[in-house]
Amino acid sequence: MVSCAGSRIPDEIGDLLVDRGIHLVTAFGASESGFLFTSMGRPRDDKDWAYLRAPPHVARYIHMKPVGGELYECVVLDGYIGKVVTNSDDPLNSYHIKDLFGIHPTKSNSWKYVRRIDDRITLVNGEKILPLDMEGRIRQEAEVKDAVVFCVDKPVPGLLIFRADTASGLSDDAFINKIWPAIEDANSRAESFAQISREMISILLQTVDVPMTNKSSIVEETYSRMDNTNEDPKSRNRFSHAPGRQLESHLDASSTMVLECGNTARLANYSYSIRLNNDIEVDNEYDAMQNFVDEFSKIETQTAAPKSIVIVLTGVTGSLGAHLLHRLLSYTDISKIYCLIPHISSQYLKKVLALPGGLTQARLGFSEPVLSSLYTNLTHIIHCAWPVNFTLPLSSFTPQFAAVHNLLCLSLQTPTLAHLLFCSSVGTGTASPYSPIPEAPVPSFTHASPTGYARAKIVCECIIETAVANSNATATILRIGQITPSMTVGTRLWDPTEAIPLMIRAGAMTGTLLFDPLDTQSCSWIPVDVLAAAVCEIAGLAGLQGESAVNGHIEMVGGMTNGTANGVASGDSNGYLKFTHDTTNGDKIGHPRPAASLQPTYNLVHPRPFPWSALLPLLRTAGLSFDIVSWSQWLRNLETGPQDPVPNPAIKLLRFWKGRGEDAERKGVKFATSAAQKVSPSLRDAEAVLSEQYIGEAVAAWKEEWEGKKGE
Repeated sequence: MVSCAGSRIPDEIGDLLVDRGIHLVTAFGASESGFLFTSMGRPRDDKDWAYLRAPPHVARYIHMKPVGGELYECVVLDGYIGKVVTNSDDPLNSYHIKDLFGIHPTKSNSWKYVRRIDDRITLVNGEKILPLDMEGRIRQEAEVKDAVVFCVDKPVPGLLIFRADTASGLSDDAFINKIWPAIEDANSRAESFAQISREMISILLQTVDVPMTNKSSIVEETYSRMDNTNEDPKSRNRFSHAPGRQLESHLDASSTMVLECGNTARLANYSYSIRLNNDIEVDNEYDAMQNFVDEFSKIETQTAAPKSIVIVLTGVTGSLGAHLLHRLLSYTDISKIYCLIPHISSQYLKKVLALPGGLTQARLGFSEPVLSSLYTNLTHIIHCAWPVNFTLPLSSFTPQFAAVHNLLCLSLQTPTLAHLLFCSSVGTGTASPYSPIPEAPVPSFTHASPTGYARAKIVCECIIETAVANSNATATILRIGQITPSMTVGTRLWDPTEAIPLMIRAGAMTGTLLFDPLDTQSCSWIPVDVLAAAVCEIAGLAGLQGESAVNGHIEMVGGMTNGTANGVASGDSNGYLKFTHDTTNGDKIGHPRPAASLQPTYNLVHPRPFPWSALLPLLRTAGLSFDIVSWSQWLRNLETGPQDPVPNPAIKLLRFWKGRGEDAERKGVKFATSAAQKVSPSLRDAEAVLSEQYIGEAVAAWKEEWEGKKGE
């Protein structure tokens, strides 16, 4: 038997010990509360070493307080002999230990320690990262003395690594190469926005003196002050008063510029060009976009006989994915739904199989039995999973390109060449020089909104289009607009962290709202239940699908027919569109695309949009009070208002909104929906979003959420 306590053991190490026959026991307690939990009482054949139970004499003094996300905070109640400190009167004289636990899915009163409440690190866009697993995996390497993830209020996380003595003879490049497999392993288990890139690794020598806590962890304040440790006041003064100009030692330079340059050589060229006052263009990523398309569209194929309906669904924890799963479960002809999540409610186990695979891993991280079953039976793949982060550069979405590639590979190894439906974005066309945007491939990278998010979506569209043209893949692109809450089932809460809800919350706080904040000057918002129904109908899963769309052919509408689009493209003998020059902005693209007739594409936006100005009276009717102001005035009000992101989370997007400018993308771009309406009755007959009841329920849900946040 091996017993451990004092800090969390990474699951990989614990599982390894247990698999090798060691009876691993963990104990949990705190100086302020004494002993609380242990896993000692379980049978030797029980491998749940990480799940703890409170002994009976302790359990009656323990309250597990739900904090959301299936997590619970341990609260020690008054009367427990081990409790020597009180920090709360909720309940009276209790001690909240600020440690979070998850409950065992089947065993009662079994709790697994997850993290401290304050272990989360928040990115500038509000995404939260749990660094412990990442740090713990990297610390296992003999060359690493310690590792710290840092990223508070930054677009992406960084990694601070302290060398061990054994790595003193390695160069920085050799050192990173040595430990890179460990970082890749840690990245494979992290959300895409939490993954570490090579450029975001900082290495410290083993001789650096680092203050440690009594549990051998780095004092947090140390790495937050790293920029001051080896700099004397004289050198700082020389920098601040360099000849010829004034420089700030802590200039708040755009961290996204470093990311956009991609490497130190391009960043040096960029800085040198600024010094010489030369014209530069960091934003020209079109070559990189084409390189991503070329890399991730090379796929091997296989064909066989058709089988029954079996579906792989990604992104099921998101709003659209959850509504898709709800709808798919109602279709009796579907025999199995594979969801890429660790577990799911037991009531659906007959029809739904939860898989803890990884989209970026080889063969999706599936076991051989699972792969064998998919190769034999899979008919549809609906790919919804995608990180919603508008501050990240294009290169940060490489895992998403790999995911699309892997799903295409899976589809081409199946009996019917499984139908892949990719949830793209209207952002791939919002910078287009013409309107409406047709339900067809976008003819140029320059037509996408200039964000990493939108550019990554169009790269994925191109990867799919190339696979359809070259590998006989069956795929459909679903270009999705702004999603709103369901009108029929589930909550009316529109995710408060999205841009429009944040904008409206800021309006409620500052007492001002924009006259027109939207790029298109109209709102073609689509309720998530309508969208889920439309996706199923387009996929041919609802018994309402026409043969032409099932077979991957649609009637082209709105601006692109016979392989041409407004004079900027022409078809060649191979059925490709060759783009050599965009007549709008003069950029050379060099971007071959499959002919439009080969690639089914649908614009899934509400067919009856409404102007933003029509929404404002309904917001007032729902109880919000505000004046209508210009874009610049609204930004000033936001900038001078509360800066605390807890009561005013919209402040986190201030830089993003300021970067758009008052007149950015206000051309009134619209999206054609004729083809989508032909195959989707749900879209064609969708109710109007602009109703007093619907908007009122959405505002009421927001208010409840806002009040809840105030009380936290």
